[in-house]
Amino acid sequence: PQPIWGLPRCVGQDLVWHRWFPVETDRLQPGSYGILEPHPDWPILKARDVDLILVPALACDRQGFRLGYGGGYYDRLLANPAWAAIPTIGLVFASALLTQLPRDPWDRPLQNVCTEVGFFAAAPI
Repeated sequence: PQPIWGLPRCVGQDLVWHRWFPVETDRLQPGSYGILEPHPDWPILKARDVDLILVPALACDRQGFRLGYGGGYYDRLLANPAWAAIPTIGLVFASALLTQLPRDPWDRPLQNVCTEVGFFAAAPI
């Protein structure tokens, strides 16, 4: 089967995932933070349609906690049980893979971290 790709769009305080076709890169539009996002009319993906979530990060630690961009969007997404059941991979530079980051009670760990030098399973907490 063909892979189904999705991209998030910021809607209020939440991420809404839309189906994306790689040939439609020129149809992405700047969203709330100036980041290119899918058009609101594109088909919405439900958690049951998603096999893997790639999560951007400024830094990650060995337990899978991440330093994001301060909006809490991925923490809120991963607090939802349907989305929390999907495997996650944080994407960071190797220099940003740290031993431990400060944490807040609402922070959700990722299952894996990928850098330009390797793939790491997060250590159990």
